[in-house]
Amino acid sequence: MRKSLFTLLFLVITLLLVGCQGDPEPKDIVVVANQTLTDVSLQADVVINDATSLAELNEIAFNVASQIYEDNFLEIGSKKMTFTLRFYASEEDFQANEVTYGTLTFDINLSVSAPGLSLKTNALTFE
Repeated sequence: MRKSLFTLLFLVITLLLVGCQGDPEPKDIVVVANQTLTDVSLQADVVINDATSLAELNEIAFNVASQIYEDNFLEIGSKKMTFTLRFYASEEDFQANEVTYGTLTFDINLSVSAPGLSLKTNALTFE
């Protein structure tokens, strides 16, 4: 009797857990082609078409920053530079140069003890 009850409970819990799993909705993110890398700076404009909250915007922004940094890692090497990302809600905002969601600024290779990305300013906004 106990085994039957335990097995039934196990099956119900398993079905509940399987039924609760859902894949997150993919976000429509476009890194605009005018990404610029010089000896002292890396700049990128990012269009995020369907952000729904500041928390989501922060998550997307930091992931995009990390991805762009990794894409340019070999060219950056050990040079000290500033990395600025500007975030837009639409292609139209980008074309009009209206930075809708604000900016993120990072120092790259700030010191020997702080290699890689170091957040300088987080000026992201969501209205």
